[in-house]
Amino acid sequence: MNVVPHNESPLDPAEEQQIGRLDRAAMWISMVCLVHCMALPLALALLPSLGVSLLPKYLDNNLFHVLFAFVLLGVGGLAFVQGFRRHHLWLPLLGGVFGTSLLFIGAFNPAGLLPELGEHLITVAGTLVLLFAHLRNRSALHALTHAHGEHCEH
Repeated sequence: MNVVPHNESPLDPAEEQQIGRLDRAAMWISMVCLVHCMALPLALALLPSLGVSLLPKYLDNNLFHVLFAFVLLGVGGLAFVQGFRRHHLWLPLLGGVFGTSLLFIGAFNPAGLLPELGEHLITVAGTLVLLFAHLRNRSALHALTHAHGEHCEH
């Protein structure tokens, strides 16, 4: 499927690299978030059996989630907007908005509506949607610069 719009010139390789770096950074941030969301509950459950206890103020501190969410929003948002300006495909952009929305709902649990398990499930789902959207964004950008020729192996 050719994603190059008829009225758009191919993407400058330097511009593709810049947007690609943003997508890769946002994917790494999403993966760190995913590992954090999946490993932290397990680690917290195991700590007492190892004789380690954490002070309650560290358990209730939401600063990490706030900072992490806003870094992800900035880096990811920039990658999606710059990508959309070039490839004009809505799927990556809407996936980014939807995934980020799920991530924020899970991370901040507005009005305490979700049980703890619900927070984790929604956050993990948002992270997976973000990863898919970034992969789609990178694929669409690559299609703008990749020309199939006689030496192309796919």
